[in-house]
Amino acid sequence: MLKTKDWIYLYLEKTEGTFLTKKLIEIFSKNKFEKIGKHTTQKSIENIPKIITIRDPNSYYFSLWTYELEKKGNFYKKIKLIYPNKEDLFFAEKTKDSFSYFLDFALNYPLFKPNKNIYRFNSWIPGSSYVYTSRILRMLIPRAEKKRFSEQIKSDLSLESLNKNLIKFIPEIILRTSSLNDYFHYYYKKNKLNFLNLPKGWETLFPLNALPINKSKFPSSLNEKLISKEIFFSSYHKDLIEFKCKLALLLIEKAKSKLSK
Repeated sequence: MLKTKDWIYLYLEKTEGTFLTKKLIEIFSKNKFEKIGKHTTQKSIENIPKIITIRDPNSYYFSLWTYELEKKGNFYKKIKLIYPNKEDLFFAEKTKDSFSYFLDFALNYPLFKPNKNIYRFNSWIPGSSYVYTSRILRMLIPRAEKKRFSEQIKSDLSLESLNKNLIKFIPEIILRTSSLNDYFHYYYKKNKLNFLNLPKGWETLFPLNALPINKSKFPSSLNEKLISKEIFFSSYHKDLIEFKCKLALLLIEKAKSKLSK
């Protein structure tokens, strides 16, 4: 999270947060920020504009898997700690089968150790939310609001329930990772980023063609130019992701709606 007295950027893992954080610090310098931290969360509701980056769920899970093929990331560490027998099944081979096994786990298994709820600090999050939705909720819901939010949403992650219970937590600016630069520049041209008070010349530090960093590598055994990552997804897992990632899809729709207006 990047926090100033005027606005907050909510850093959501695997959504080009490192890239945008770097650009914002380059534009404003570190002195501008009251708090700088990758995965820090909000303490309480603050009546200032917020920004979040959001990624298409299919792309998110593929990026998560390819990153962990390199034995990196918090999710990999948790799998290795809690379910060590799964490591080779998910990450030894760079194949569609390995990715399918990984998806089946990531979309169905809660990340706690049986009888030893070592991750109980996330117990306020509905158990069916799993990795991506859990991470989004941790960014959106301030710590002081966790209990109230949990009591209100219960275990209902339907679109109707999400729309009803998240209305006061949705950031004013939602940037899609797939078009992050375009979204940022477009919002600026439409005077939607006035609260940032961007200094003159910011475009030279954040041009439209600025390249992402920390990009997950495509499996080296395949040629990315010849084979699309789409072949890694079975129709079953595509449907499962759509069913279980309603929060991400809701934010993407809100991003589209904001731009269309």
